[in-house]
Amino acid sequence: MNYLIIGNGGRENSILKKLAENTNNNYYYTGEYNNFMMDKYGEFIKNSTHNSMIYLMCKHYNIDIVVIGSESYLEKGLVDLLKESNIKCIGPSKKLAMLETSKSFARNLMVEAGLNNYCPEYKIFDIDSNTIDYIDYMNKLKTYVIKADGLHSGKGVKVFGEHLHNIEESFFYCKQILDNGEKFIIEEKLIGEEFSLMSFTDGETFVHMPPIQDYKRAYNNNTGPNTGSMGSVSYENHMLPFLDNNEIDTCKLLNEKVVNYLQKKVDDIYCGIVYGSFMKTDNGIKIIEYNVRFGDPECINIMSILDSDLSVIFEKMVDRKLDNIVVNFDKKATCCRYVVPNGYPENPIKNHEIYIDDKIDLNNLICANMKLKIKNDSKYYYELGSRTAAIIGKGYNMNGAIKIVENEIKYITGPVFYRTDIGKINFNYLNNDNSNNDSSNNNDNNDKYKKAGVDIDEGNKVIKKIRNHVESTFNYNVLSKFGDFAGLYNLGNNVLVTSIDGVGTKSILVLEKYGPIKGYEMLGQDLVNHSVNDILVKGAKPLFFLDYYASSKIKSEYVEYFVKGLSKACKEVGCVLIGGETAEMPGIYKDNECDIVGAIVGMVDKNKIINGKQQIEEGDLIIGLPSSGPHTNGYSLIRKLVNEDTSDNIIDKLCATHKCYYKDIMELIENSYEIHGMCHITGGGWGDNSERVIPDNLMMEIDDIEMTECFKYLKNVGNISKEEMYRTFNCGIGMLVYVKDNGKKLDNVIGRIKKK
Repeated sequence: MNYLIIGNGGRENSILKKLAENTNNNYYYTGEYNNFMMDKYGEFIKNSTHNSMIYLMCKHYNIDIVVIGSESYLEKGLVDLLKESNIKCIGPSKKLAMLETSKSFARNLMVEAGLNNYCPEYKIFDIDSNTIDYIDYMNKLKTYVIKADGLHSGKGVKVFGEHLHNIEESFFYCKQILDNGEKFIIEEKLIGEEFSLMSFTDGETFVHMPPIQDYKRAYNNNTGPNTGSMGSVSYENHMLPFLDNNEIDTCKLLNEKVVNYLQKKVDDIYCGIVYGSFMKTDNGIKIIEYNVRFGDPECINIMSILDSDLSVIFEKMVDRKLDNIVVNFDKKATCCRYVVPNGYPENPIKNHEIYIDDKIDLNNLICANMKLKIKNDSKYYYELGSRTAAIIGKGYNMNGAIKIVENEIKYITGPVFYRTDIGKINFNYLNNDNSNNDSSNNNDNNDKYKKAGVDIDEGNKVIKKIRNHVESTFNYNVLSKFGDFAGLYNLGNNVLVTSIDGVGTKSILVLEKYGPIKGYEMLGQDLVNHSVNDILVKGAKPLFFLDYYASSKIKSEYVEYFVKGLSKACKEVGCVLIGGETAEMPGIYKDNECDIVGAIVGMVDKNKIINGKQQIEEGDLIIGLPSSGPHTNGYSLIRKLVNEDTSDNIIDKLCATHKCYYKDIMELIENSYEIHGMCHITGGGWGDNSERVIPDNLMMEIDDIEMTECFKYLKNVGNISKEEMYRTFNCGIGMLVYVKDNGKKLDNVIGRIKKK
């Protein structure tokens, strides 16, 4: 058999690599340029984008089966042209491809097929629609997605709260679509876990592939702009951690129902791949959209575990005999990570040289948007502006797959970056492989904080599990991202900035040491200063503060000392103590113990919001502002370590009031320093907090910093590793400030920002 693969990206590379395991066939591929990895398996034919040229290509090379990678050829009706000459295709006709190429067609089809319960609420608008209608519809949904009807290479979908922040921006995008001669859909924004399930089909029989989860955001922790995808994973049990068998069976059935109804509607036979994109929500499985070809990079994962001859599968599909074979998949986990050029996806650099070390295992390398040039017997690789190359790892569990990827991806260097968390985000769902949890890899026996009763990893689980519920309440005024230091609420030219926090178990140690008069006053200052710092990182000035005081028994003098501390700290930053609440709850709290919490609201000019993820640049200076002590974090562990031999000097330093950095930051601003970001080092220490503000393609290069006296004491008396110290405490620096280097001398500079 003679095969022609149309396309030369990562998806097509993985397809050709799998096909070539059958050496009895001849393989050709076509694209704008040759892919040096695909050259190992087939012969390159220079591409023309015109259907007629591809048709002549097929006739010249006596092609039996054409495998179409890109949806654009399906939209242009290439399959229809080739079928007229009995050239068989893995890919549907133009009418069938409307399942992907027209979002309005696809949504209406699903409803006609009786799948209303699996669709979000939606409405279609065109040039004849009344402007008021779609503005009213946005206001009705509150959180929504606007989708241009046709193909836009993943850039036609705008999500409220991410790409669109108010009605004005949404209306402008709708007008852009209409001016382009297209219609658009406004549909309910789905909240949940996104995943895909692909199926082989010959129009009668369906062979379903294991479900895949991909990661579309550019940066770690699912932040940054949407991309084609930065990578994807599948698991050894052919499940996903958040799905059960019934939910996977539902997705399989949906793929079948959609294709069967589509075939009847357009009176044609579907031969190819159907790709269902789904979301598990609180209301069950919902359909995001359908594609009519292999996904990229999902195809890379699937090809790595396909334990059957792909050429036989394709041949049975085109002959409508898919029911005659059994298709098997390895019981292995897979992890795929894409390496992309700096600036991707919005402003990617192009034609820059990258370096691939000879130590790399080519079996794990999938070449995508890059070129190889050979000069004087030396190899030179160039990225071309899109996803450059992928590394695929396969293991008995996800941990094994990730290790392969991390061992290999380090050999690709240059002006590129990749996400380091792909495969790790869902580890907390898995109970059968504790080694998967990165945060416990550094010798669990040394995890003193966990043994003291505080589990940072469990806290991170909470954050992930509540995210969908929280984001479901957002409307177009919310400008902040979930998990940020502070919440941002748009009021037009000004933005409200909010935060809420407590002092934790520091209250026990402080009250034991200083008694209620001085102790409660100190705790009141702690509470305000911590909260001020949290909104300060966004550039906000505090407006007002509210407090909450709860105890087993209320004593008026204790509350007075506490409020005295609150008011003192508020006055120092020009903040109003506007309200509060006391609660007496015997049985909930132990005698002589309390819980104190505070909420702050500040304001910043919309054009002066500080956003490290978008503003921090290579070469920025890192200023480390000294802390007064542990501030308000780590006291469950500290109380375990403090004993009768601990000196008063050390205890004073451990109990010192949380430092407020308002005046330090105002001084930098007054001296015209350009602040690109700030990081308040609180719970989670240096690592978790810095990741919230630094772009994922950059990193901190820090000078060797010596811990201050009280932290040295904790490290030594507790036999705590350096890694855990920095994971739990600020270790002497309570605020990191990232500023543009303007050549002026600065105090407390501890490092620079550099590329990874």
